[in-house]
Amino acid sequence: MGADVFISHKSEDKPRLRPLLDALRAEGLSVWWDEDTSGGASWRQTIENELKAARCVIVCWSTLSIDSDYVLEEAEVAKKRGVLLPVVIDAGPLPFGFGLRETQTRDLIGWRGDTGDVRWQRLLSDVRRIVTDGPHRPLAPPLPPPAWHRVAKIGGALALLVMLGLGLVNNLFGWPAALCRQGWAKAVCRETGLSRVIWQDDDVAWLGVMRHHQKPEADGAALRDYLARFPEGMFADEARTRLAACTTRPVEHWVPRDEVLPLYLSATVQADNGPAAMAPRVQEEAERLCAPFAKSGIHRLEQAVFNADAIACDRSPAAKSWRCRFDAPVTCRLQVRQTVEREVCP
Repeated sequence: MGADVFISHKSEDKPRLRPLLDALRAEGLSVWWDEDTSGGASWRQTIENELKAARCVIVCWSTLSIDSDYVLEEAEVAKKRGVLLPVVIDAGPLPFGFGLRETQTRDLIGWRGDTGDVRWQRLLSDVRRIVTDGPHRPLAPPLPPPAWHRVAKIGGALALLVMLGLGLVNNLFGWPAALCRQGWAKAVCRETGLSRVIWQDDDVAWLGVMRHHQKPEADGAALRDYLARFPEGMFADEARTRLAACTTRPVEHWVPRDEVLPLYLSATVQADNGPAAMAPRVQEEAERLCAPFAKSGIHRLEQAVFNADAIACDRSPAAKSWRCRFDAPVTCRLQVRQTVEREVCP
């Protein structure tokens, strides 16, 4: 049995790809790359065996790996097996036969291991799909459309390009993206590559949503904001599904509060410094005074605080003793539990 994932890469890229290896393994997936070759084994034969047995092959394209014969060979084997999952870690053209039009390529440029990044979540979803569903083959190319359809498409593309150009020149604050979301323009935007005008903003917005939902007890504000901006966006269906799963539940909060209580204490102190010797006694009495709050169930007692300057002492001339007293407020610093109803979303 081979590994769930085989990572094909250039050796010099290993430090940058270590977060990918760790993240995949943290998800419970078995991952193999050439560091895992056992001592004494035929290095090339072991790689070939693992490549042919792996359920999913992630090929990491970088400025170095695109010129590597080994990586190109491994990518070709994975493509023929139907288990190829290309990942781009550097900007630039891809090798012939592995471009964006030939394969569904994932972008991890600049990724450093943030599992809340929507790009990582998509990659993980792809890996699980390939590992679970098994090898897949690319679909046959569609039949060419009728001539009149091509003419209409070309005319629509030219019209759209003119409109987009005017919008960009005049800096109409996102107007081109809004235009590409219209039903009649979507196909033209995809055909001409102009859909990037939409998807980049969409990706960034959804990444913000995912970061918001990493927080415990996240509400649906980020989901609603996303849908308001991208009602027909790539993640609109998921956003609506998440919103439908939101519930209202009681949530506890601890709110800081001070309670002030009066304290009077009189004592005879045998010491060279009466106020300093009196202070621990006042502290002990202040804590005893505040202690009931800690037992109430709705309070947390953080500390009892008093003003040491309020200690007054008189020294007896006949003996080495002080008559001290404290007559001032004591502050019980608390946290008070409050229960409020709030929206919680997955």
